[in-house]
Order: sequence, then structure tokens, then C-alpha cells
Amino acid sequence: MHIDSMEYILDCSVEKMKQTWDSAFYLFKDVEHIGFLVSAERQDLTDAYGLIDASSMRKRLYDEAFAKLRNAYVLTSGTTEKLQGLIYISSLSAFLLMPILAFIASSSA
Repeated sequence: MHIDSMEYILDCSVEKMKQTWDSAFYLFKDVEHIGFLVSAERQDLTDAYGLIDASSMRKRLYDEAFAKLRNAYVLTSGTTEKLQGLIYISSLSAFLLMPILAFIASSSA
């Protein structure tokens, strides 16, 4: 039995990238649920998923498949960083808003 190591590595890389994409997608859903408009991030994740899917179909064209996986990784990790930044900003806004709301409530009373 002949085992093609490049094909095995490609399959493992595709599975790992799908897991990374899934994590980014769940983060995306959380940010969207908070109320942010994240249409650009949605498009990036859609493009990344297309690249992952295309790379899994590129058996024997390993250079092209790994290039597509690399592009998917760059898109997914960049989107994850943007989404984490939005969550961080929203948590800061909540803390900064409390004193302002307290001041408004006390001054209107």
C-alpha cells in the first residue's frame, strides 16, 4: 500500500483550517448578535470558506491547494482579529457609558 504523505498532510491541513474557520464563524455570530454590522467580515469568511473548499478538491495539485489554504488562513485570522477588536471596543464602551448615564440620571432628577 502506497501512502502519499502530501495528500495526508493536505487532508490534515484542510481539517485544521475548517476548525479555525468554525471558531471564527462562531465569533462572527456572537459579534453579529451583539449588534455590530459585520458585512465585510461575513464576505471575508465566505471567501475563506470557498478557498478551503477549493483546496480540498485540488488533489495532486499540492502547491495550488496549499496556496489556497494559506489565503484562507490569512482571511480567517484577519477577520478573527477584527471581530475580537470589536468585542474589546464594545466592552470598553459599556464601562465608559456607565458614569455618563449616571451623570445624566442625577442631573435630570
